[in-house]
Amino acid sequence: MVIGGSLFYGVSFAMRMYKRRENLKALEKILIYLESEIRYRHSIISEAFFNAAKKSDEPFNAWLLYLGKKLNEDDGAGFWEIWTDSLNMLSSGTCLSKEDIEEISQIGQTLGYLDIEAHKMGLRLEIDNFHEKISDYNADLKDKMRVSVISGAVIGILVVIVLL
Repeated sequence: MVIGGSLFYGVSFAMRMYKRRENLKALEKILIYLESEIRYRHSIISEAFFNAAKKSDEPFNAWLLYLGKKLNEDDGAGFWEIWTDSLNMLSSGTCLSKEDIEEISQIGQTLGYLDIEAHKMGLRLEIDNFHEKISDYNADLKDKMRVSVISGAVIGILVVIVLL
């Protein structure tokens, strides 16, 4: 039972790594949607969030809908305040790391400008950064997942030996 539990823990850790990669890919797609909405459809930022939400899966579509809705409300909150409040939704509903959330926070700084050209250039830069991050993460993901599962099994075996 100890070996099974530790093996399960190793497998669940490996699955979180896999889900993080999938979350990063989903964010990259969202950034591409936002860029195309702003660049080609000339959408305002709240409309771009609504349209990107239609093309996104949970929990990202709820996050984008929240952003679009909050931006359309006239409650006196600025873009940066709305953006940082929305990051709590992402950190609790995804497998993203604190480092990932900090990078997303920086995207909010890019989108907080009123200049459309700054949005376009900033989003292109962030898309390239996310693509590079995903590539780096993918490079050794399989090895890390394998090590996680093996470590879980080995730790379980060691615990059983110690208990005997």
